[in-house]
Amino acid sequence: MSIEEWYDDVLLVELPGEPDDMDKELEKVRKEVLEKGPLSCDVLIDFSNVDIIMVDSREELRLLGQFLHARKRRIVCYSIKPATKYIFKVALRDDLFEFVDDEFVAKASLQMGSPNVEKSSSFDMESSLRACVKSGHLSSCQPI
Repeated sequence: MSIEEWYDDVLLVELPGEPDDMDKELEKVRKEVLEKGPLSCDVLIDFSNVDIIMVDSREELRLLGQFLHARKRRIVCYSIKPATKYIFKVALRDDLFEFVDDEFVAKASLQMGSPNVEKSSSFDMESSLRACVKSGHLSSCQPI
């Protein structure tokens, strides 16, 4: 549905629910990431409209994930339904992607430089992030 630059090195992507549109959107994202050159950028992807990921979209995600992973960049997926997340486990290399509950936690995890969000306790991470923001000291907070 939309691709927006949050910072010079962060793209926010809201995927459409329609599989054909998703393919096109992911292709645009991949091209935009490639245009950024060797340093590339991190990508936050909103899956709230997505129920299923078709083969072409899985391939675009895999290519994007491999490209960013090789450059030490991150793809953080959020608002992803359990059935959709299962597709990552069985049909994609889910180690290329990070999963968080919502956009707030996705953005905060990038600001904190916290890799592999799901591998830490997501409840503790989210609580910690929300407490840091509430206190107004996000830049000094460290990941758990």
